[in-house]
Amino acid sequence: MNTSLRRISVMIMGLVVLLLANATLTQVFTADGLRSDPRNQRVLLDEYSRQRGQISAGGQLLAYSVSTEGRFRFLRVYPNPLTYAPVTGFYSLSYSSTGLERAEDTVLNGSDPRLFGRRLADFFTGRDPRGGNVATTINPPVQQAAWDAMQKGCDGPCKGAVVALEPSTGKILAMVSAPSYDPNLLATHDIAEQTAAWRELRDDPDSPLLNRAISETYPPGSTFKVLTTAAALQAGETPDSVLTAAPAITLPNSTAMLENFAGSPCGDGPTTTLSNAFAHSCNTAFVQLGIHTGTEALRSTARAFGVDVMPQPIPLQVAES
Repeated sequence: MNTSLRRISVMIMGLVVLLLANATLTQVFTADGLRSDPRNQRVLLDEYSRQRGQISAGGQLLAYSVSTEGRFRFLRVYPNPLTYAPVTGFYSLSYSSTGLERAEDTVLNGSDPRLFGRRLADFFTGRDPRGGNVATTINPPVQQAAWDAMQKGCDGPCKGAVVALEPSTGKILAMVSAPSYDPNLLATHDIAEQTAAWRELRDDPDSPLLNRAISETYPPGSTFKVLTTAAALQAGETPDSVLTAAPAITLPNSTAMLENFAGSPCGDGPTTTLSNAFAHSCNTAFVQLGIHTGTEALRSTARAFGVDVMPQPIPLQVAES
């Protein structure tokens, strides 16, 4: 073989090696990124070719899919959008997904390992593949009551969140965030309409896309009085224990003053009982009660209530406190 042919052979072999290396890189290292890229139309067409599972609460549908005649076979529908958007989130062609639509995506799209039996049955019966359903612990009457209260509780609509838990199990019975939004606007297959809705929601100064129930952190405020009371009772206090009823009190090791709500006294006299202070959420009385109870007792009780304890896995993305 002459020198020219040898050089050409080496060049061709080098090109083959480069092609193989690129194929390996694509299939092994970048496949997941390409598959999950929202611009990958093949992935979108595949996802929307299957009927996505339902999200429900107490037998009431919160999200489901309907067939269409368009390129994308199924459209996501949210029948009670504003009330349940913080729970369901949205499932969008252009803007991915949030809420349970994201957290339970493998169940809803049917790829979860727990649905292997269903996929196998669909394969042998020739039935169209479909996703699994997600049943939440949300109690619809409680959710509706929380939402209605947020719409009129602040001399008009409130800005904030409501979460109701079942104490014995930790089940979430209601999760409301206000102001809310309509996820149907982001689920539409009309890209221009979807984009316009996204920009309007994104630029809204009230941040309706922000799930205030799980994405923000707040000081516990007067809710911590429950823990302070529990610690005090365990330490020997009683409901009739006498505490200050002063409208303000100087904080320990400080010159700062803490007042009761509106600077009002906690009762008619200079003192009050623990039960009355708890009923009226008297700040000054609970400062005194906390000092009497002691740091270690408060810390121990707080841990018993789950404060500073690693929680059970939570499906939604929750801001760390």
